[in-house]
Amino acid sequence: MVDAGALAANLFGYVATWKPAPARAAIYVGESAGKAHLESSGIIARAYNGTGAQQGSLMPPTNEQRKILAAAKAEVAAVEKEMKSR
Repeated sequence: MVDAGALAANLFGYVATWKPAPARAAIYVGESAGKAHLESSGIIARAYNGTGAQQGSLMPPTNEQRKILAAAKAEVAAVEKEMKSR
């Protein structure tokens, strides 16, 4: 059986010593709509200032990456279609 007093003491001890993790911000390189989307999702996004000394950079996909993703989506769709036909 759980001792309610011990449980409350542990809970209060945890709350009293809890410290939030340091806030981190992503560096976004891209259109303002992409940055706005990240921020609406709760991600702190700053604009890239060109120094190269920032961490956590987010960049939109390149055209080559979009082509790879489109090919992968087509493959997945083909597999799904085949699975449904069985």
